Amino acid sequence: MDLNGVCGSLKTEDNNHDEDEIKQLSETVNWKDVKYQVLSSNVAYLFSIHPGINLAFSNLLLNEFDTIVTSWFASIMGLATPIGAFLSGPLMDNFGRKRTNVIMVIPCVAAWFLTFTTTNDQIMILYVARFLSGIAVGLTISNMVYVSEISHKKYRPVLLSFVTIYFSFGILLTTILKFVFTWRQTALVYAIFFTFVAIFIAYLTPESPLWLACFRGDYEGAKRSLRKLNTNPTIFEEEWLKITQNMQMKMNTSKYNFGTLKKNYVYKPMCCLFILFLLQQLTGVYVVTVYAIKIFPQISPIVGKIFENESFVLFGILRFVTSIFGSLMSIKIGRKLLLLSSTLGMLLSCVYLTIGTATNNSKTSYLNEWLTIIMFLLFICFGTFGVMCIPWTLIVELIPTEARSIGSSILLSYSYILIFVFVKIFPFVMDVVRLCDIFAFFCVVLILLTIFVYIFIPETLGKSLLEIEQYFGKSVNE
Repeated sequence: MDLNGVCGSLKTEDNNHDEDEIKQLSETVNWKDVKYQVLSSNVAYLFSIHPGINLAFSNLLLNEFDTIVTSWFASIMGLATPIGAFLSGPLMDNFGRKRTNVIMVIPCVAAWFLTFTTTNDQIMILYVARFLSGIAVGLTISNMVYVSEISHKKYRPVLLSFVTIYFSFGILLTTILKFVFTWRQTALVYAIFFTFVAIFIAYLTPESPLWLACFRGDYEGAKRSLRKLNTNPTIFEEEWLKITQNMQMKMNTSKYNFGTLKKNYVYKPMCCLFILFLLQQLTGVYVVTVYAIKIFPQISPIVGKIFENESFVLFGILRFVTSIFGSLMSIKIGRKLLLLSSTLGMLLSCVYLTIGTATNNSKTSYLNEWLTIIMFLLFICFGTFGVMCIPWTLIVELIPTEARSIGSSILLSYSYILIFVFVKIFPFVMDVVRLCDIFAFFCVVLILLTIFVYIFIPETLGKSLLEIEQYFGKSVNE
């Protein structure tokens, strides 16, 4: 079947509307119309618990090993993730989004079984397990690519933001299991859980219609998949129209091709995201999460030491709750305003933390100490619903379809290399730099990040992926 035949087939559908009528009718789309998109997205996102688990799991070993071992254990995942990220692009393009979502579970399950079987004196096996786990994390970009391609533009922002909820749930789950199981038993629980996740993804999610049409040329298969995801005939027609517009790209340019990076509507958003991810890491939003148990007693010399273990669970609960809040707000106010709110909230709390940690000592009043604790919790909350997670969802929204696999692979690799560097060096920085000076540095970065987001990051709420591409300079005929 040729492209002209596909485009022409729109006219023979049961509901024959022109483009304007379809767009007007699609504005009335509700949750019932996209219920299968919601189901498929949530099943795919079950694996997105894994990065959150990995980030928090390091805290379980802080008291088991010395600083050198724990810093490597915490950071080595970031060193391995670029491998998974680069593998994700060719896998997604050649085997499909759905199959890649299943494949990425293999190194994950292997990593958790290795962690379960190791002993305290088998440090290298722990590192190997962590390395495999990092590869699996790198492959998780396929989840967001999948969701971005199956979701309606009206609900795409909130469906993409679900990754934040699952990520935060992974952190919360690890903090809770700490009080029920040993770290080895926890690893076994995760190995069994993710085995079932692979089965759920394989049997409960359809393949991306966009991939079937643009990368395989399977137009009938794309229609079948699209109808499963869009039971409303009008919405089906609108989504099929968008796919046919994407299919006007040459098949060769749709493949994993470095040449696509030279196009202005590809490299412009990628440059923005390169800067955004660097500033994200420099705000401290990730290192604070990884070393929360080590930081908390320094922020609160009296209360922090008493409630050290309880604080770990509290951090997990707060992240989970605020991630839900962020997801609900993303459909109301959009990505850009939510990200700006996050940076400003982090900045205000960070200013107080700079002052509070500079004056904290054994003679500090309980009132001042509790105020510092509250500001630290606010720093975590504001960071969770914006700075920590929105840049990841922007990857699959800002990068065009033809370059999404290679572009997301490069950006994910870059971001996790940054995570590796900062997580690796942060405990040693804490040994030589006062905490108040670290928070002062975070303040400066947050000011720069706020300015950068305001000027360079576009709003994506209510825009189709094609409209976002045109914002960065793609012409209608390209």
